[in-house]
Amino acid sequence: MQMHFTDLSRFCLAPISPFAEESCSTKGALVFPQSIVTAGHVTNGKNGSCETGTETVSDFPVDLSPPFVTAFQTVGKSLDYDRNTGTGDASFTTYVGGKCNGAEFDSTGATIISTGNTHFVASDNGKRIEGGVTVLTDPTKGIGDFSLSFVELKQ
Repeated sequence: MQMHFTDLSRFCLAPISPFAEESCSTKGALVFPQSIVTAGHVTNGKNGSCETGTETVSDFPVDLSPPFVTAFQTVGKSLDYDRNTGTGDASFTTYVGGKCNGAEFDSTGATIISTGNTHFVASDNGKRIEGGVTVLTDPTKGIGDFSLSFVELKQ
């Protein structure tokens, strides 16, 4: 399946140099709005899924600074699914490094960059899945609010 994300989020940094990422709940944290576009390929299996993708992150509104582009792998696992309504929930962990081997993930050299949950709706006999991220966090808790939706199209 091909997957596409569109995201608006806020990223928080310490107010003094070297401006390290920090929790958005820290008093005085600097908040930077971001626009993120992601495209990737997902392989689903019995025990979950593995996606290899690329994302482009730009500050928002877009200006003269260059975007940050990174490759990633996301490992997903279904939490629940109702065949009658086509709706469900899943959890995910996103890594820099590692490698997808079909739906399995080889974590050699991988570092976790985010975790979360999604809610999704399957249609067209499972050929189309749309959804949104309901929980998103990173190890530093530097992600503030977000609006992240996705579409998967089976090819």
